[in-house]
Amino acid sequence: MYKGQTVFSQIMDLLPIKNFCRCVDRYNGNYRVRSFTCFDQFLFMAFAQLTYRESLRDIEGGGPQKLDNVLSSESVQNRKELTNGQKTEKVQFRV
Repeated sequence: MYKGQTVFSQIMDLLPIKNFCRCVDRYNGNYRVRSFTCFDQFLFMAFAQLTYRESLRDIEGGGPQKLDNVLSSESVQNRKELTNGQKTEKVQFRV
């Protein structure tokens, strides 16, 4: 069994978490929060964006049929069209 980091975890490691926490503290974003913090919300929304999910409910109950849409060649072609002509920074991920 593979015991390394997932791709999503590697992407999240690139983000400035201290800046995010500082903004949450500055604007009192976690005021009266019991369990679902601003950082948890951010992680869910980042995952949803990367996997083309439509809602939190979709993440919770979504099955493999949703991931098939993400991995289809049509969606990959659409992403390539979006990046044509734009500078993209290459990042190597440990898989």
